[in-house]
Amino acid sequence: MVFALLAVALVTSAVRRERPWEPARIGEHWVLEGDVHVHSSWAGALATPIDLPLLARRRQLDFIAVTEHNAWFGGAMTRDFASALAPEVIVLPSEEVTNRAYHLLAIGLERRVDPQQSITRIAEDVHAQGGITIAAHPTRDTWPLLLELASAQGLDGAEVFHPNTLRHVEVAQEYTAFLAEASARSGHPLIAAGSSDFHGGARLGIARTVVLAKDRSAAGVLEALHAGRAVAVAPDGRRAGDPATLAALAGAGYVSRVLTAPEPGPTSFAERALAWLAFLVMLAALLRPRAALR
Repeated sequence: MVFALLAVALVTSAVRRERPWEPARIGEHWVLEGDVHVHSSWAGALATPIDLPLLARRRQLDFIAVTEHNAWFGGAMTRDFASALAPEVIVLPSEEVTNRAYHLLAIGLERRVDPQQSITRIAEDVHAQGGITIAAHPTRDTWPLLLELASAQGLDGAEVFHPNTLRHVEVAQEYTAFLAEASARSGHPLIAAGSSDFHGGARLGIARTVVLAKDRSAAGVLEALHAGRAVAVAPDGRRAGDPATLAALAGAGYVSRVLTAPEPGPTSFAERALAWLAFLVMLAALLRPRAALR
């Protein structure tokens, strides 16, 4: 039954296919735009792992990191459906390590990270998997352990453009101040990230992380992040991050698709109904072994 529903979703997707885009190139690099903080219905969001890739394609996003709360499987499921429904979209299975002291994005994982470990051990696990650590919405009450991680060389970056910063000037100043202090503690500039923290409310890709990648793949995106070739872009076009990447984008006259992409229509009722029905069928099938998969 799941395969039949997926086949119908594929047909619906093909009929409603949006105008394709081609990422720009600057020298040897692809300019790829992504959202590094995205949730699916696996973590209680409105979009399922089936229709989330379609939404990403409509927002002309080259990559998304699916960061479920203390879980990984939703991102892996989204990646598998994206390969069939929206192969233009690179999906990085990820996790938002969540507790009362801080939230930490663990991007590009091969398996779930145990959130019960110390923050230092969590970062070591993420890096052993080739992943990236990004401080999620770093309000001042979350600074102590995150700055401790930066001092231990375990933090790779922080969100600077986020729906909260777009609504409140004081929050924007707080996030920017955290990135500056974390970079000082680390002894080198950290990644400035842009994201939507998408749960179904804020528009997917409303703020973006732009990377200069050597190839259009998950490995290419992660390599660019590790190398620091990344900047954050706000919906009004403001940029923050790596000076060399900022200069390269400015020199090429690059304009982010957050400003130029046509406003996409929402997923159709048929697409959402099919996606939710298929998701619920799969969830019922996976319910018993779910603890092992997380």
